[in-house]
Amino acid sequence: MGYLLYGGSEERLGTDRLAELRRVAAPLQVLVTEDEALMRERAVDIDIAAARIPVGFLESTPGIKWYHHWFAGVEHLAHIPHFHDGSTVVTNASGVHAEPMAEQFFGMLLSFARRLHVHFQNQPRHEWSKNRMDDVFELDGMSMLVVGMGAVGRRIAELGLAFRMQVEAIRRTAVDDIVPVHAIDALGDLLPRFDVVVCILPLTAQTHRIFGRREFDLMKPTAIFSNFGRGKQVDQAALVDALSAADPARRIGGALLDVTDPEPLPKDSPLWTAPNALIAPHVGGFTPRYTERAWPTFIENLGRYHRGEPMLNLIDFELGY
Repeated sequence: MGYLLYGGSEERLGTDRLAELRRVAAPLQVLVTEDEALMRERAVDIDIAAARIPVGFLESTPGIKWYHHWFAGVEHLAHIPHFHDGSTVVTNASGVHAEPMAEQFFGMLLSFARRLHVHFQNQPRHEWSKNRMDDVFELDGMSMLVVGMGAVGRRIAELGLAFRMQVEAIRRTAVDDIVPVHAIDALGDLLPRFDVVVCILPLTAQTHRIFGRREFDLMKPTAIFSNFGRGKQVDQAALVDALSAADPARRIGGALLDVTDPEPLPKDSPLWTAPNALIAPHVGGFTPRYTERAWPTFIENLGRYHRGEPMLNLIDFELGY
């Protein structure tokens, strides 16, 4: 009898979801555990693995027929031979982060626009210090380029339109959506036009260091750059230079970062003290509703697996997502 391995605890999964999992997984038996030793004991019988599974276990278990990654990014799995050659089908939870990440991005953008982070810093010092009118700005009427039009990028675009921003986007190929969408090779031509540039791309060979000194030089001196994709998509030294440049023509207005390279960001990194940088520790996707949002796709795919139907969120490791 084969097994479906779910990396987690029965307590966190809950009675109702556990019962649904056992029902949809049948005739496979369900093993819910976080114990890697127990996983390895049953490894030869595991057909499906899902949720929080150690990478080392995945590397050493080529007999798994399908692995459902509980998160979105899969760049750390591309080296596994049976994943890359298709022997093991891999799907992910793409789309689950759209709401929390979009809200976090706009939370940081609004904080920066209204200088709220400065007031929060003043509060423990009991300082009543008003900023000038010219120190703040409104989102209404600003232009924003969303670089990466997946589920998160699309939600950012939707909220940008709600703020009456002028929104355009970039993806691998130009296919218009709720906003005009350009091909990724148009990035350099587009950057000089936008007040806000947000990167929400998957990390691939093509997107590695996609933002460097050239791209920051092309941006407006007042532009706000944000990275919610992966830290390795940005030349971090170039970003620090762009924030700190003595020459105003080579400076950008600010950076809003949920990801860095490396993570955790070293205590001696100059990014910590770079002017006008707001940094969050890669928590944009955090939400108490994570399992609630991730569960339907997994259960739908489990049914499709048994029926031999095409699966949702299928990973193509040649593309990197």
